[in-house]
Amino acid sequence: YCCNIYFVDVMWFFLVFVIISGNMQVMIDSNENIQISSILTLQGLTEAAPQSALPALALEDAGTEVPVRPEAAVPDIPSNWQDAFDEWLNKKYGTQRYCIPLLSHRSIIASERLMRTVMAARTGRKAVDRVLKRLISYDLPEVLPFILDLLQEFELTITERAAVQILETAESCLVRGFLAASEPLDFRDLIACTRSAKKQFGKNSAHALSAVLKLRFGAKIPDDQELEKVLLHRNAYSLNPRTRAALFDKLENGTNVGERIPVFEGLTGKQLSTEHIMPQGLSDAWRIALGADANRIHKTYLNTLCNLTVSGYNNDYSNRPFEEKRDGFVSPEGDAIPGFRDSPYRLTRYVASCKAWTEREMLERNRLLSQRIARGFPL
Repeated sequence: YCCNIYFVDVMWFFLVFVIISGNMQVMIDSNENIQISSILTLQGLTEAAPQSALPALALEDAGTEVPVRPEAAVPDIPSNWQDAFDEWLNKKYGTQRYCIPLLSHRSIIASERLMRTVMAARTGRKAVDRVLKRLISYDLPEVLPFILDLLQEFELTITERAAVQILETAESCLVRGFLAASEPLDFRDLIACTRSAKKQFGKNSAHALSAVLKLRFGAKIPDDQELEKVLLHRNAYSLNPRTRAALFDKLENGTNVGERIPVFEGLTGKQLSTEHIMPQGLSDAWRIALGADANRIHKTYLNTLCNLTVSGYNNDYSNRPFEEKRDGFVSPEGDAIPGFRDSPYRLTRYVASCKAWTEREMLERNRLLSQRIARGFPL
């Protein structure tokens, strides 16, 4: 009898708690001025911001907070990124949203704002935003859980330099991974793994996270010595067009900021296109230039990175001889078409210096590109 009374009391208490929580959640839904603050800090354990404050991202040594403005114009979030976010959100708050509706509601609002901030690359720190913009441009949403966890749950305030170092290490793993044609890398739960790594690296979160990234992906991504061989076996032309455009942009610009050439924008906006130096269809002139092994060379190198560049004259170049592509020519309509020697792109500088385009030149450009990738995406 006593057990029955106790059970009824517990059930009544639970029912009242659910009703109160639900009413509070409705009140929150109707409050347009609700402010979420501390969840958007890298610190994760900071004091709550004033009611009038905007969400903030703490990255400075001095602990100063810079307003994050997710209300700024954000492009429509692609469905694959939205799916990755929904999966991350469900894993993080899937159970909590039923047990503690109020806390879950606040957390979900903060997470959605953080998602918009990440997709717009508007954290308020220029160096961090530059890396975020590159990471988003690769159009590989498997990296999203790592970015969100890093910005939302990090236990200690870190410097902007450390945040950039961590994100660039993730970028290096991401790029080397898709160049190796491996399965999508699993960036989930890396922050939790970092807590144990701190025992080895002390309080240096950047070193700990970098070590965890390398440990998890080391066997799946090529090192500097392996890159040259990997590039010869990778069909770079088959990459997602946005991924390929982002790769070309990084190879063209490196870490330059002031003199950046908008290759990504040109390729995605269709002002530029991916050019096969040795064309997809071999003319008699190309067969003569390639020699007796023309078919093997064509099959081996056609879509590899060493045979690809960017150009605004793809249709004009077509399968013209290499000398015309290099030096320029006059079209049948009488237009002067500039060649690789007149190109403003760093990607074509070696090509413009070549007397011919044979297997030897392709192998040399492959070597040069592998070195540039090693420098641009260090581990």
